[in-house]
Amino acid sequence: MKEQDWKKLPWMKGVEVLISGEDWVAVNKPAGVLSHPNGPKDADRAVLSLPWSDETEVFGAPDGDFPEIRLCHRLDGPTSGILLLALADQADWFIKAFEEGRIHKTYRAVVAGRPRSRTFVWKDRLVRGNEEGKLRVRVGGNGMRAETAGSEVGFRRDGIPLSLLKLEPGTGRTHQIRVQAAKHGLPIIGDRNYGDFGANRAFRRKHSTQRLFLHATELSWRREGRKIRVVSTPPEEFSELFPNT
Repeated sequence: MKEQDWKKLPWMKGVEVLISGEDWVAVNKPAGVLSHPNGPKDADRAVLSLPWSDETEVFGAPDGDFPEIRLCHRLDGPTSGILLLALADQADWFIKAFEEGRIHKTYRAVVAGRPRSRTFVWKDRLVRGNEEGKLRVRVGGNGMRAETAGSEVGFRRDGIPLSLLKLEPGTGRTHQIRVQAAKHGLPIIGDRNYGDFGANRAFRRKHSTQRLFLHATELSWRREGRKIRVVSTPPEEFSELFPNT
C-alpha cells in the first residue's frame, strides 16, 4: 500500500500516520485511544473504526472495503505514542521481531521520585492475574522475565520530586513498564492502577491534566538490509514539565 492508501483507512480521531511501507504503518496513538476493542462497547474507542476479531486479532473483513490489518504489538489505552500495524498476511515478520527483541522500543515517562543512579536496569519476574474482573500484573518469582534499561533525562521539584526517564524495555510483557516503575519506587504519574495515589493527587493539585505520563517515542528495526527508525515527540504535557528535553 502507498502512504495515501494507509491514510485513507478509517483511523480514530487524533490518530496520525507517521510513516509507512508497502505492508506496514506506524501511527501516533493519543492517550485514551485503545489499540483494539475489549468488547462491543469499545468499538468507537479503538485505533481503527473497522470490525475487530478477537479470534484472529485482525481489523477488517476478507470481503470488506479495506484490507485486513493486524496489530504487531500493543500499547495500553492510557499510553500514547507509536503503534505499529501491518497487512494481516504480512504481520508475522513484525510480531516475531518484537518477540525476539529485534525491534527496539524507547519510551519517555514522568515518575514520582528520582532514581538512585542516572542509568539503571530493572530485572524482574511478572505474573498476570485478575482482580475484580480486571487484568492486573504483579512482580512474582515464578513469572515471566521482564527487563527494562533506563536513564534520567530530567529532574525537578514541583511539590513532589519528578523525574523524566528514558526507558528501553528489552522484553514486551503486559503493563511491564508501569509495574516495574512502581516496584522500583518510581511510579508513573497518572497511573491509576499501579501508581502512587498520593503523588497523583499532589500532581493534580498543581496541573490540570490527569493523563498517564508514558509515551512511546521510538521504534527501530532492520529489515532486508534497511534500517527503519520511527520517532514520535512526546505531547506538550511532557515539555511543559521538562522544557528542552
